Amino acid sequence: MTKCIFCGMCQEACPVDAIVEGPNYEYVTETHEELLYNKEKLLANGDKWEPLTYSNHAPVKLAFGPTPEHDSSRAVSCCRGLPPALGVRPLQLAGLVRHRLAVLLVHLQLASQAPVLLHTLAMAAANNTADATGTASAPAAAVLDAATFRRIHPQEFLRRFLAHRLRPDGRPPAAFREAHVSKGTLTSAHGSALVRFGDSTALCGIKAEVAVPPPDQPTLGYFGGTGVCELPNVDFPPLCSPKFRGGPPSEFTQSVSEFIHQVTSQCNLVDLASLCIEPGRAVWVLYADIVFLNYEGNAVDVALTSLVAALQNTRLPKSKYYELEATVKVTSERTIPIVLGSTPIASTFSLFEGEEEPLADPTEEEESVQSGEVTVVVDADGGSLCGVLKRGGGTLPVAALDSCVELAEGRARAVAKVLSAGGQ
Repeated sequence: MTKCIFCGMCQEACPVDAIVEGPNYEYVTETHEELLYNKEKLLANGDKWEPLTYSNHAPVKLAFGPTPEHDSSRAVSCCRGLPPALGVRPLQLAGLVRHRLAVLLVHLQLASQAPVLLHTLAMAAANNTADATGTASAPAAAVLDAATFRRIHPQEFLRRFLAHRLRPDGRPPAAFREAHVSKGTLTSAHGSALVRFGDSTALCGIKAEVAVPPPDQPTLGYFGGTGVCELPNVDFPPLCSPKFRGGPPSEFTQSVSEFIHQVTSQCNLVDLASLCIEPGRAVWVLYADIVFLNYEGNAVDVALTSLVAALQNTRLPKSKYYELEATVKVTSERTIPIVLGSTPIASTFSLFEGEEEPLADPTEEEESVQSGEVTVVVDADGGSLCGVLKRGGGTLPVAALDSCVELAEGRARAVAKVLSAGGQ
């Protein structure tokens, strides 16, 4: 054979990946004999093209700061120990092997694991490298950069921040993200509100319909899972975060919806008697739909706040029941606000093993590594404690719980001011 047909068999057979494609991949000679390469000609060809080949396969730099330049005296001779009869020129391929491995992992869509394997391979190559006298060379610096370390070891990444009483977003452990409220964002709904905590954004809409009251409670309307009214619907579409998929509601979605239902029923969020149109004949039914536009953690707090803000913005039309026709007629203008019995505000805290201080208003990244969480609901009107819910594992000392309740009371007052400033 006088010409390479690029079958790749030689590369597969070479145990150290020393056979690479050089710049002289096609030879043009005047005679056939010049195309026949023996050991001496192969070595001479290596001496000629080895520097360029190595420069085209530079080592992958993994260190934080400046990386020491390559030292030829510490280069790995990949073919050391192989029989000379093979006629293969030893190449400095420690960096080349790492480079080819990185390319392979990217093609296999395993880029998140590539830095770890490259780091392991670099340290192993450094430990196994010896110079001509047999003395071991100093290992090269191969440190994971911050972004890679954050993806591979998220819990340790967070702990190193907490050791300095800081979080990756710059907040102290007890600090909440800034709350933003915009009411009346949907003109087609009876009430609506857009709420944002940091980057977590939810839109809530309220629709009202007329229905017949229950026989045992003829003067009460429906809201939040009572009677014919369904539970508040919470939706996490795929556009809000890659962690969510389309289809039936997930367990996480159902847990948030159930929490909203428990709060609305136990805290008397809506005065159901104010929804009565005609006792025993007609009452209002309120339906709530909460859609997350962007999710960056703490779904419970954002969802409940958006629901409270939308109810504060809800306006019902004037209505009158006509006995002879057994119908309800309403005006086109919506001017009658509904009566709220309380203003519950939820504050969630993440728990971590080995950390005594919980993290207020956790982000999605912090939720992914938490051992548990606790949610404290406080009525912003009277400052009373509406309830405490703990989910997941982890322990919560009494002192830490008292601190969470105190922080939740302050958070409720702050959010109440934002709700008042957000309009009607």
